[in-house]
Amino acid sequence: MVAPQDYNVTGGIQLATFAKVITSKTKVDDRTMIFKFDKPRPNITDFFAQMMITQAKSYKELQT
Repeated sequence: MVAPQDYNVTGGIQLATFAKVITSKTKVDDRTMIFKFDKPRPNITDFFAQMMITQAKSYKELQT
């Protein structure tokens, strides 16, 4: 598992509270995840829209 500290992410993010509603996650393949939530969350797309996601292997290149 990759830890945020491995990529110099040391502060808390405002989305951390929203992340707590995810009760499980399953990797389907390299580009697909299945998430389960604590209850129906019709606005959860707002949560994912705010996340900046990149591949771990390319993260260092994006820092420059």
